[in-house]
Amino acid sequence: GYGEGWDTTPIPTYPKRSPVCDKLRRSGSEALLCRLRNPEPRPKPRARALAAAAAVAVSSPTSGSATVAPPRSARLQFEDFIEALSSPIGPPRCEGAARITSGAGNHLGSAGTCRHYARINEELAELVARLKFDSEGTRRDLQASQSWMYYAGQLHHARKQANRRQVAATRTASTPSFVAHASC
Repeated sequence: GYGEGWDTTPIPTYPKRSPVCDKLRRSGSEALLCRLRNPEPRPKPRARALAAAAAVAVSSPTSGSATVAPPRSARLQFEDFIEALSSPIGPPRCEGAARITSGAGNHLGSAGTCRHYARINEELAELVARLKFDSEGTRRDLQASQSWMYYAGQLHHARKQANRRQVAATRTASTPSFVAHASC
């Protein structure tokens, strides 16, 4: 151990806690033993997964009450994807995390993620142009190859990022600026 000149008194701390121990203290060991002795028959994993998927609730922003989201068919999802590409403002830009891509020593413009998102934006722009030129042929190709699912995921990711940026910009704009007043 330490020599005689050192302070070896323990630092006062709270006892260690865990969610399992807290639950055991709340319900008591009797309930745990009963549950272990007489286990309830559980449904099969598939039935549990279907029940969990059906119980996914989407919170309503106005009332705060939960409503079950109806499952959407692949055809409706495809139509939503085509509608997003055909919108007048165009699809949102896919971007990676905020990066400094210019300046001395910041050569991240050629990094893998930047090139990836640049390529995704080019491919989406090509799809928009193809939809304007040959709508039915492009739809047929996207459905046959099922590549629309990949691009739909990228569009979903881009929308989420655009919403985050918009919320961050709103927060920044609503933050009061503090002006330091010089006292004479």
